[in-house]
Amino acid sequence: MTKKNSTKKALITSALCLLLCVSMLVGATFAWFTDSVTSTNNVITAGNLDVNMYWSTDASNWTPVEADTNVFTKDLWEPGHTEVVYLKVVNEGTLALKYNVNINIASEKGSVNVLGEEFELSDYIMYGVKPVTAAYANRTAAKNDVSSIAVGLKTAFAPEVQALYPADNTPDGCVSEVTLAVVVYMPTDVGNEANYKTGEEAPEINLGINLMATQLDYEQDSFGPDYDINAKYFVDAGETATYVNPTIDEGVINNGELTIVGGTITNDGYGVQTHGNTTLTDVTVNAGNAGNYGLIAQGADAVLTLNNVNLPSAGGGVGANGGAQVTVNDSTISVNSSSTSGRYVFYAAGEGTVITINGGNYSFSNNLSMKRAYVYADNGTTVYINGGTFGKPSTRSDYKAGIMGNGTVIITGGTFGFNPTTWVADGYKAIKNGSTWTVVPENVNEVVSNATQLQAALDAATGDYIIYINADIEGDVTATQKAGVNVTINGNGNTFAGVIVVDGKSATYMTAGLTIKNVVFKADSISADAIVRLGNGTNATRYTCNVTVENCTFDVPGAVGVKSYTGGDKNLTITGCTATANAHSLVQAKGIDVVLVENCNVYSKNGLNFNNSDNVTVRGCDVDVKGYAVRFGEGSAADTTAETYTIENCTLKSANDDGDATIVLRGTAACATLTIVNTTIEGTPDITNTVGATVVK
Repeated sequence: MTKKNSTKKALITSALCLLLCVSMLVGATFAWFTDSVTSTNNVITAGNLDVNMYWSTDASNWTPVEADTNVFTKDLWEPGHTEVVYLKVVNEGTLALKYNVNINIASEKGSVNVLGEEFELSDYIMYGVKPVTAAYANRTAAKNDVSSIAVGLKTAFAPEVQALYPADNTPDGCVSEVTLAVVVYMPTDVGNEANYKTGEEAPEINLGINLMATQLDYEQDSFGPDYDINAKYFVDAGETATYVNPTIDEGVINNGELTIVGGTITNDGYGVQTHGNTTLTDVTVNAGNAGNYGLIAQGADAVLTLNNVNLPSAGGGVGANGGAQVTVNDSTISVNSSSTSGRYVFYAAGEGTVITINGGNYSFSNNLSMKRAYVYADNGTTVYINGGTFGKPSTRSDYKAGIMGNGTVIITGGTFGFNPTTWVADGYKAIKNGSTWTVVPENVNEVVSNATQLQAALDAATGDYIIYINADIEGDVTATQKAGVNVTINGNGNTFAGVIVVDGKSATYMTAGLTIKNVVFKADSISADAIVRLGNGTNATRYTCNVTVENCTFDVPGAVGVKSYTGGDKNLTITGCTATANAHSLVQAKGIDVVLVENCNVYSKNGLNFNNSDNVTVRGCDVDVKGYAVRFGEGSAADTTAETYTIENCTLKSANDDGDATIVLRGTAACATLTIVNTTIEGTPDITNTVGATVVK
């Protein structure tokens, strides 16, 4: 019997618990009319919207689902094992309704397999959901029936909204209840990759099921079937609801705790109206009309947080009143209303209302003659703008300023198509660059939006000189160091597709300095082997001094993040940076005296290479690479220089794909001392030291 077949028979101890987190409108009475209203042709009595979910293992004996119900309780899983549970959704009220069942991973705890690799059980378990009329004959039949639609557990189940009608008023061909089979199984070809190692904590998955319902516009009064057309999805006070990748085709009212991750909300009116705590992340909201804002926060208990939300509104953008608190992070909001009344991207009213804007892109209709503005802040409200891009203002009289109202607006960052100076905070200023203004700290000297402007600013720099980049740019630049000149390039999170060469002029200007911060270096490819280059490989450009690379990301295929070439450079600091899996390595430091790499995340092919560098410290870094994590010295004959290296508070992992150890000491490190403090080293071999360097742990 092969090892893999043996593994298939070994029980994989794990926990797969289906925790049913159900948000339902149970017994909620929706009286669009009074309890008894006389109409022209009939008496209208307020309907009752009542939906429930039950579960069973045999599709015959049903138990109501509670918030803490566990239906999958098997602790031992093995390849080929299958579990089946049945869920029944029942319309127990007097109103027709639409429902949606959403299944997703609520939480997961990974482990380490017998091969020494980290893994998550959800990568090796499949599931399928489909309506049934009776229980399956056995588990094999269940698995075979769903195999064509089965997906991995990491794929959320969010089907189209379905309709259920009242039991005593169900049209022909329609139903008042539905039974769903949830079939979960581990494929038979799973091997040691999902078998957790003895001594490690067992992997565990918690699945969540959300039931969401809203009234169906089916019941009729004497005026037709549309009296309930504005029925909304609803979360009541004290309730908590979480949805992953839902498709919601009506507005949502939240009085409790609501979290939506991914998916879409579409409504001719508001998309979400919150009186409680609502967080939307990576959601597209197609909402708003001439009389409505796309997203609304109402009342002192309302908290609305938007993370990377896309809101193309046919009305206003985000409206907040009555003391609501709104935070908008890196979102995109556009107002394209046909209304001739004033419409705003952000509207704040009512004492104590606060809107905070952190990055993003904001615009309104291209018809600039309409009554539009980016912010309206009424008396008693405060709007903070810490960043973001805002377009041109309206040309309409009284709307030309771009920001309106008698409230408080405080700007500490962002780029504007109008002059924002009136609202700029103390300690900041607005610098005009072409047709836009960028708000920056007072000590900033210049704002640039392309490589040509950046090169000109670098050439003109004197003293302590700060340059802000306010747009994604492409091209190569050279920062030529000068005595007594310290330049800071602040990318503000913008993308740079190109190379920065630091030219030391072969002069060792110890009073010169260059800081490159908050830049995302990203391109499909570059012609050079490295992105930040200390020199360009010639003696004329060597001897760079005091270079700091801070909070930058390096995401260029095959390229080194920071590289020195000829030696003689002094004082290199790399802090808070990330090298992605695309990159070759974060740093290749040749012959640098004093190097600090601190609090960096390195996931590239290789990690950190210090070739004949001295006084090297690697601190607080997470390095998880295919080749070496850290390498010292070079392959030539050993020299007599006594270098010092320190690695502390790090996690170093290597897959050892190229045969390198996690830490490599090569020929010219023979006289070096490497001190390792409070550091985890993973990989086989963990340290290669064939040259006799001193290693102290």
